[in-house]
Amino acid sequence: MSITGDAIKTKLLQDVKSGEHANVDSKAFYLSKAVLNDNEWFLDSATSFHMSPRADWMKNPLNKPIDHIVAANNEKLKVKAAGVVEVNVSIDGVENEISIRNVLHVPDLSSNLLSISQLCQKGHTVIFRNEGCQIFDAGMNLTATGRHVNNMFLLNVSNNCCLFTADVSEMLLWHRRLGHLNRNDLCKLKCIADGIDFSSTKSSEPCIDCLKEDLEGESMSCVISLLRVFVGIASEIDTKFGVTTLSTAAVSGGICDASVENMRFLNIEQALADLAHFITYIRRSNPEFVDSQIIMVGGSYSATMVAWFRQKYPHLTAGAWASSAPVFVKVDYFEYKEVVGASIRSVGGEECFQRLARAFDQAEQLFANRNFAEFSRTFRTCDEMNDEDPYDIQIMFYTLSELLAGLVQGHRTGDIEGFCSVLLDPTVPDESDLQAFTRWYIRRVFGSNPSPDDCADSTFESNVMIHRNATWGSAGTASSMRQWFFQTCNEFGWYETSESRFQPFGSRFPVGKFHAWCRDVYGDEFTAELIQANTERKNAMYGGFNPNVNNVYFTNGLIDPWRIMGIQNDVNERSPADVIPDASHCNDLSSNSPTDSPRMLEVRERILQLVRLWIGLVG
Repeated sequence: MSITGDAIKTKLLQDVKSGEHANVDSKAFYLSKAVLNDNEWFLDSATSFHMSPRADWMKNPLNKPIDHIVAANNEKLKVKAAGVVEVNVSIDGVENEISIRNVLHVPDLSSNLLSISQLCQKGHTVIFRNEGCQIFDAGMNLTATGRHVNNMFLLNVSNNCCLFTADVSEMLLWHRRLGHLNRNDLCKLKCIADGIDFSSTKSSEPCIDCLKEDLEGESMSCVISLLRVFVGIASEIDTKFGVTTLSTAAVSGGICDASVENMRFLNIEQALADLAHFITYIRRSNPEFVDSQIIMVGGSYSATMVAWFRQKYPHLTAGAWASSAPVFVKVDYFEYKEVVGASIRSVGGEECFQRLARAFDQAEQLFANRNFAEFSRTFRTCDEMNDEDPYDIQIMFYTLSELLAGLVQGHRTGDIEGFCSVLLDPTVPDESDLQAFTRWYIRRVFGSNPSPDDCADSTFESNVMIHRNATWGSAGTASSMRQWFFQTCNEFGWYETSESRFQPFGSRFPVGKFHAWCRDVYGDEFTAELIQANTERKNAMYGGFNPNVNNVYFTNGLIDPWRIMGIQNDVNERSPADVIPDASHCNDLSSNSPTDSPRMLEVRERILQLVRLWIGLVG
């Protein structure tokens, strides 16, 4: 098949075997300017692999089969990764989603190439005619079609970003803007949620029950208890700019993915303004609420929001309870891992802390001595670790430390104690510190009966690829981590580094690892200087540890790693603070239980009295 044209020259790509420029064709590959763009797929008879320049399309990152490819002019182009690309194809006006597997991510390409050779190897049949082409699977079912344009065959794909408007109620619009779950997503929570009718089959409908305040969950159960004292209406607002919110936002605005451009509205100022508008809307549309008093409650990041909301819009609420609110913004949050270590020491004991520290030291020594194979076997990494990319080992040690960070931050009685009982198990007295930690690690990551094939993919590049994918429904956006990490790069920092020597996790994940992460995931404009300037701006706007705020109750748990960034002393007479011994992140938002400490019960009683004061029930 002859591929010619009379416009611009692009690259004809061949694979490289054993580092040599094997079988490089001297033909030139010409395309018309009219059809050259990175949304199109060109059927190519010369290339041996499917290829794409679009990192945001890649799903389920795989081990790349080659490191680079060679163009017809002998220019080497780097292969960054491999993965699966989901494409919406159109056959006679009917759309269908197909998966293109083993696609190489080649950033320097100008367009996407669909390898005819790969299709045929997988059992597909491709028929070319003057009017276009057809692709059949092994069962001769038509799976895709292509059109003939300027002597090229292009896959018929539907528009990936369909912008439209619809006539929807304002309540539904707010439901989607605020990230409330639809019926289909909510049914996934039926095992842990009470008070919801799951019989409806209309998956596109919002959760009417949550609009009617009928949902009770453990994390905010203390708030529900407050409502039983102060008769009112609760509205739970999801602060995450997540997949539920924006994947449905095409109805109201046409946001087709979580690209950096689309996330320009993902910032605390916009969120606070939206919240102010929401309160105004509720009052305007419900005359009975015009003179009502509003109390805001938040935990963690949403606690930061309610505290800062009281500063920026004090006229809209009577007060706020900020549980575990980080209010001081900094890039290098080395204190986080200090508190993780200190909490393990205080709850689990000195011997547990010291053994953990020695285990990390032994792991670092394995790597320093270049015992890469043993290190990889110990932690069951999918690929053998090495020192070619320094960020790989940084993300590996960071991931190991985060397992303990999650244990401490989410601590309930018995969690830290359980970890230490494994680490100090007297029935295995002859194992090393690292072996004891690995025994816990394997169980934590792979379960009590891991498969021999289970492995951990902790390479920097694979993690970057996951979070670089801006498509709704991808692993990074579905978990909301792509969105959250963007906020850390663009506003907050709060990177949990190993820069302090007063923690047990070694020194392998410095702040530079996080600078590289921001740059590689979101773009070169996210420099260390920009990230630092953004955090300084936030502290200048909201005051850091000295907020100019009234009627906010700040609470923190003593063993919570986020406590250091929060308010631990009274701001003023009208904004008190309490630190709760033996408590961790947002523990006080749960309802009373028999295991609660006297101090925890006092804190919950205090918020009750403060609300009475704020809404004018006491003098």
